[in-house]
Amino acid sequence: LAAGHPAPSSRYVVSDGVPVPRRIFYQTLAELLGVPPPTFGLLEDQAPPRSEGDKRVNPERMFRELGPVLRYPSYREGLAEIAAEP
Repeated sequence: LAAGHPAPSSRYVVSDGVPVPRRIFYQTLAELLGVPPPTFGLLEDQAPPRSEGDKRVNPERMFRELGPVLRYPSYREGLAEIAAEP
């Protein structure tokens, strides 16, 4: 979409706009694959150090300027599709 836009911005954040902590992302993937969830080397009630925490991105410019229609509205649908592949 950016390549075909008459005046694209110099860069876009490409994201579905659904923030998810890394731990939840990988736990969701493990559940879909039917495997044990990862432990990340931490105790269950321990939070990762701030420098290793999750980062949020804002794809608002991409949606506003390019108007993409995402095949998978969030990471959940995308992971489910990947997990369903043979």
